[in-house]
Amino acid sequence: MGNDQYHSDTKRHLDYPKINATGISDAVTTTNFQGGIAGLGTAVANQRPIRVEGQPCTIEDPSGLLFVNPAAFTLVGYKIGQTSPKKSTCLGPPLKNVDFSIYKNFSPSWLKKSFFGEQARLQLRLEMFNAFNTPQFRGDNIDRVFYSGAVRCGSTACSATNNTITAMTGAPNGNFGKATTTRGGREIQYALKFYF
Repeated sequence: MGNDQYHSDTKRHLDYPKINATGISDAVTTTNFQGGIAGLGTAVANQRPIRVEGQPCTIEDPSGLLFVNPAAFTLVGYKIGQTSPKKSTCLGPPLKNVDFSIYKNFSPSWLKKSFFGEQARLQLRLEMFNAFNTPQFRGDNIDRVFYSGAVRCGSTACSATNNTITAMTGAPNGNFGKATTTRGGREIQYALKFYF
């Protein structure tokens, strides 16, 4: 095989389209929670709920929207103005993402012979972000308010001296732990780049 034939075959091989793919699987986000306590006359609000021992923080939900287990949190046993619960951090929605790009370089003879010189080339590029259009729920937009309502401290009203919560008068927030927004669907962009 002649030297010219070798260079021609090598050049033809190197000019095939190039493909890049990057992926993230099971990366997770974390989130913190709060519970509003109303009607106490103690000026205490937005306290973190207490983690319930033995309850898993995350939950398998058939709808795919609920990521945090509401049964893992409570305000019962909370001492208003005294309890300082540990940070209630849970894993949020996982990220499963694949980005993909394909590009082809062109060096037409008319361009190489122009005043841009022999290094001049064109690149046609196609890029896809979230290529498989997998829902990527946002961990920073999970509803974090566990409860916002009145509580009871035994048989009498809560006060500075009777400050241990024994019951919540209402139900926890129905949207607690639910992801309501995504990071967006698949994005596709294409470009023609000029290198010189």
